[in-house]
Amino acid sequence: MKKNNLFSLQSVYNGRNFLKIISTIIIALVSLVIPLISGCRGPQNIDRTNAELTSLLDTRWTEYSQGRTDIAGGLAIRILSPRGDYFVSAGLDNEATENIHFRAASTTKTFTAAAILLLDQRGKLNIDDRIISNIPGTLSPYIPDTPEYGIPYKEEITISQLLGHRAGVFDVSNSPVPDTVSADYAGKNYVDYIKEDLGQIEHTFTTEELVGIVSEHHLSYFKPGGGYHYSNTGYSMLGKIIERISGMNYASFLKENLLEPNGLNDTTFPSDGNDRGIPVTYAQGFSIINGTLRETTQDNMSAHVAEGNMITTPND
Repeated sequence: MKKNNLFSLQSVYNGRNFLKIISTIIIALVSLVIPLISGCRGPQNIDRTNAELTSLLDTRWTEYSQGRTDIAGGLAIRILSPRGDYFVSAGLDNEATENIHFRAASTTKTFTAAAILLLDQRGKLNIDDRIISNIPGTLSPYIPDTPEYGIPYKEEITISQLLGHRAGVFDVSNSPVPDTVSADYAGKNYVDYIKEDLGQIEHTFTTEELVGIVSEHHLSYFKPGGGYHYSNTGYSMLGKIIERISGMNYASFLKENLLEPNGLNDTTFPSDGNDRGIPVTYAQGFSIINGTLRETTQDNMSAHVAEGNMITTPND
């Protein structure tokens, strides 16, 4: 089975400093790439530009990774421009191409946001509505009126606040559950507790289960609109809103309304606990779990539906 050591953004779940550093690398590359590609015409110039881009990326990646033990793999970038399309990588073997599959982690959120805005555009929701409001034309609220969804300040939260990480929704998959609660997972990351401590690596997490932890223990960062705090769980709730409005599961709605219309044929959103594989050829993925770098290519992403479960390729 072919694989490459691409350091997947899956590590974002436990260390967003990686994103900040990689963003710096990409911004630096873009500032250097524009002059290179702006004058490119013909095969010889494209080959020369590819070589220069590879050299730039190699240099930047070496500066970032040299001497570090908390990262693995490499970095790949796909560039589409009017003067030519380019794929360059650093730290990967020669089999890495623009069609290599990798876990795209929180890039998933851009698709969730696009789906919400598409539904808004179609008049199926209003992003300024509160999540307890009824779906337009129905008697059903955006979020189920059940104990599992009885999170703090539920009556005040709007869809827009969930989109902007300003609803104060406690993030079950990123933040440890406070050690003051009465539960076996107190002081621990709930998702890691289920998979690591209990050994249930194929457990299928549901939105009801994850949001239910927030509700049961009355967890919140602040009142809605009172600040900013990144929240995977907030985006899980947006995924539930998409499903309730469309009558389709999250992956099916995105496939029909976003993926197929845009020719994204190598992008998927696995949601079952036993669907841990990744299509070949693939990049080996890594995560930082409890401060330790681990290889997690074969992984259960059911806890991250609508916020981090996407598999895609640089070409898509």
